[in-house]
Amino acid sequence: IKSAGRFVLSLGALVTIAALQDDRAEIIIPSGNGFLPRQHLLPLASGVAGGGAAASHILGDVTQIDDWVAIAERLVASPYKWGGRCAWGLDCSALVQLALAAGGIDAPRDSGPQHHIGSGIDDISQLHRGDLVFWHGHVGIMQDRTNLLHANAHHMAVASEPLANAIQRIAITAGPVTALRRPSPVLA
Repeated sequence: IKSAGRFVLSLGALVTIAALQDDRAEIIIPSGNGFLPRQHLLPLASGVAGGGAAASHILGDVTQIDDWVAIAERLVASPYKWGGRCAWGLDCSALVQLALAAGGIDAPRDSGPQHHIGSGIDDISQLHRGDLVFWHGHVGIMQDRTNLLHANAHHMAVASEPLANAIQRIAITAGPVTALRRPSPVLA
């Protein structure tokens, strides 16, 4: 059965699964109910309440995300919106939370509490893909040893840039880097 779309879901949208029928799922969201192909749903990270997470247009047929940074990379050029948490506008901590959730890692919504995720890193020279860099009120994800991915007001989008450039620019308004964290094992 095919019909016109009744609603739009963004990465990480929480849905309640009412029923599973062959290759589709009946879902319930606050604005109503409808159907999605089953491959567009992922289970939530353990400890998160709900029935599933819609992620179709970002994840396709993937059922397990080993490199959660790749999810954040697919959001490059998405608009920046302070307090936003969807592909139509998101902030730095939402980018981190959504990407980590796709990798099965539960994370708080805001950068302050995210500051305690995983284990600490002593020096910038030890950064790897997937490590988090924190400033007062801001967080970014390392794409590799030298490039930072973050939703930010300077670019008004999710952007990738050399970490050194971000450190220099962000220091003017938010001060120096406050923490370096590794939320998961080192990603390749």
